[in-house]
Amino acid sequence: MQLGETSSIRQAAERIESRVGGRIGCAVILGSGFSSLLDLLDDRRSVPFAEIEGLPGCGAPGHEGRFVAGDLGGRRILMISGRLHLYERLSAAEVAAPVALAHALGADRILLTCAAGATRPTLAPGSFVLIEDHINLTGANPLLVMPIAERRPAFLPLGDAYDPAALDLAVRLGRDLGRDCVKGVLISVTGPSYETPAEYRAFERLGADVVSMSCALETIAARSLGMRVLALVAVANGPARRGERGAHGGQVVELVQGAVRESHGFFRELITGFAAM
Repeated sequence: MQLGETSSIRQAAERIESRVGGRIGCAVILGSGFSSLLDLLDDRRSVPFAEIEGLPGCGAPGHEGRFVAGDLGGRRILMISGRLHLYERLSAAEVAAPVALAHALGADRILLTCAAGATRPTLAPGSFVLIEDHINLTGANPLLVMPIAERRPAFLPLGDAYDPAALDLAVRLGRDLGRDCVKGVLISVTGPSYETPAEYRAFERLGADVVSMSCALETIAARSLGMRVLALVAVANGPARRGERGAHGGQVVELVQGAVRESHGFFRELITGFAAM
C-alpha cells in the first residue's frame, strides 16, 4: 500500500474507521520517544498496522505500528504510534501511506513528531524545535509514484509547507506553559547510520538546525493532500566529535521519552489548539 493507491487506501480507511469509531479531524504521528502521548487520549481504540492488508509493519525499535483514536479536548484525535522509514527498505510512497490513511479518515491537519540531532550547537538535548522549513536530502519523493497528469497540482508548491498560524500557536503556548520552542530548519536524510562530524558541519552550513531520518516525505505527502502541517522535533543529541562513538538508538529514545513525559501539559494544549484552528 502506498500514496496514490486510492482504492486500497479507501478500503483500509473504512476498516480502521469501523474499529476506532467516528471521523477524525486531526492526526498525530508519534516518532521515537513520543509514545507516551497516547496517555492523553480518552476512550482509546486501536488497530495494529499488521491488521491492515498491504501496509508494511514498523521495523524500527520503539515504533510499534498502531492507529490509535481517542478523545481529547472534545475532539476525536488519531495518533499513529510508530512510523515507516526509507531505511526499512521501503519506497517514499510506502512511507507516506499512514498520512494518506489519516487523510482518508477525515484528518485535514497533521502534527508530525520525531527525534533529531542538533546541528546548531545552542540546541540542548531535551529541547524542542518547531520546523518552519526543511531540506530533503533523501533523494526520494512520495509524489513520484503518481503520473504527472494525476497530480493536483502537477508541481507542488512548498513555500508554506509548515503552517505559519500553527507555528505561531505553538510558540505562544510554549511560552505560556514554560516550554519554550524555537523555530528551525530540518534536514532529512535516509539513515540508518547516524551522521559523521563532517556531515554535521556540512548540514549546519547548508542552513539546517536539526537532522532526522523522517518528516520531510510525510510533509510532502500531507501538503499534496491539502492537509495543514505542524512539525515538532525533540533534540536527542548534538554533533558527534571526531573519534567519538556518538549517539545510539536506545540513548535517543530514552532521552526523548523523558522530555516528552515532562511536557504532557504542553502537548495537550498544542494538539487541542491545533485541532481547533
